[in-house]
Amino acid sequence: MRTLIFLAFTALPATAQTPDLAALAKTTLNALQQTSQSSNREYCGYIGLVNGALKATKAKRGKTESCFAKAPPYNMDLIASYHTHAGFDPDIDSEVPSVDDMFADEEEGVDGFVATPGGRLWYIDSRKMIAKQVCGIGCLHQDPKFKPNVSGQIKTRYTIDELIDREDEG
Repeated sequence: MRTLIFLAFTALPATAQTPDLAALAKTTLNALQQTSQSSNREYCGYIGLVNGALKATKAKRGKTESCFAKAPPYNMDLIASYHTHAGFDPDIDSEVPSVDDMFADEEEGVDGFVATPGGRLWYIDSRKMIAKQVCGIGCLHQDPKFKPNVSGQIKTRYTIDELIDREDEG
């Protein structure tokens, strides 16, 4: 006999980015950038509402190219995920959200925020499957090893299809 275990948490339908949400994501991710880059590990977590106030969960340390956040508190209404993209590596296209990043947010029913080694901050709209740059190079802590233009031209907005094409070309 197999026993199925379900991890249930409340996720609000993905919502549009608000100034307060973006500010909390930026503050949370900027605080993680230096540790993420020096350890070359992703850090991830969630942002949601607890008793009507926006809160970020404590970040979990992941691997170089992945991170699976701990389940949020039972009383948190999820709004977004957040994660860093570890340290700069010229062989990894880490200055844009990955296809996996977008599909993971869509599957969880939340939007997402991604910080890059170059100090960019991205917002993922998981309903429209679009990634938009909130702010560009250096708006968050930047990896001292970062070299611009290694990953080619970086646009300020990508659809999921454009990211799939970008990954296929890489």
